[in-house]
Amino acid sequence: MTAQARVAQLVEHDLAKVGVAGSNPVSRSKGRHAASLFLCMIYLGIGASLGNRQQSMSQAIKYLKEAGCQILAVSSLYETAPWGGAATQPFYNAALSITFHHSAPVLLDLLLSIEQRLGRERGTRWADRHIDLDLLEYRREVWAHPRLTLPHPEYTRRAFVLQPLSEIAAQFIPTGTSKTVQELLSESEDADIRVVSDSSWIKNRIQSTTRSSF
Repeated sequence: MTAQARVAQLVEHDLAKVGVAGSNPVSRSKGRHAASLFLCMIYLGIGASLGNRQQSMSQAIKYLKEAGCQILAVSSLYETAPWGGAATQPFYNAALSITFHHSAPVLLDLLLSIEQRLGRERGTRWADRHIDLDLLEYRREVWAHPRLTLPHPEYTRRAFVLQPLSEIAAQFIPTGTSKTVQELLSESEDADIRVVSDSSWIKNRIQSTTRSSF
């Protein structure tokens, strides 16, 4: 199958998720708005291992909203064992889907600025950090640039990313693969992951600090 044919297949899969797959023009017309929204979805991974982890993650999401991102869904909050060799503290991890009306590089710059604002210091790879914001998928775009790689490298092999992502996008087929997030999770290596809180962890905290309609 050619790359072009594969992209077409993935788009058809995405349309099917919002009930507008197939050739029926009435069905497609009714689902046009829903399909447009779904195809613009962007997936982020968020985590922290230092300081008040939940507060840092909540603040990062608040900054995303203030910058114009629409938060579509947020997963439960998970705690996972240190990963990568350099980290020594357990991480909190979650996943979220958003819409954003600018390019992927602009979103990357926003994520990096939020990390810096919340005390992220870049040094040793995979070391402990106050906040970590990863751009996993951006409208199925593929990038291979020194500053930006899309989809995010290796995320489809990491249970601590797939577990929260499966809550909000279980049937999504990651770009470059032929399996859903749920299927990839079932094939991933066992990891020390436990649920800390359901998705109310972010709703309650944001509602207590802003009048946002999240």
